[in-house]
Amino acid sequence: MKTTILMLLLMSTSAWAGKCRLSGTVGGGFDCYRIVTTMAVDTVEGCEAFAKSTKDNRFFNLIEKKETLISTKYSFKVRGEKRIRGKFHFDDNVTCN
Repeated sequence: MKTTILMLLLMSTSAWAGKCRLSGTVGGGFDCYRIVTTMAVDTVEGCEAFAKSTKDNRFFNLIEKKETLISTKYSFKVRGEKRIRGKFHFDDNVTCN
């Protein structure tokens, strides 16, 4: 019985979580490319915190050392509510060709 209640609680919690989409622009060498990930978070503040941390954690350690994260855009959406978007710009010195 405890397992059933715990499972229902976990399922209902994840059902109400918002969708956080992070999109980073990576530069280095001659070209730039975009890297994208999506996760479930509870608040827009949590989504913003993940977006800010992408510079320090090199977009969850997916960016090579010779490359630079130029910016990260985030989009947060909870079912039935308006989408919230934002952008963090990290490096003005790298340009994309």
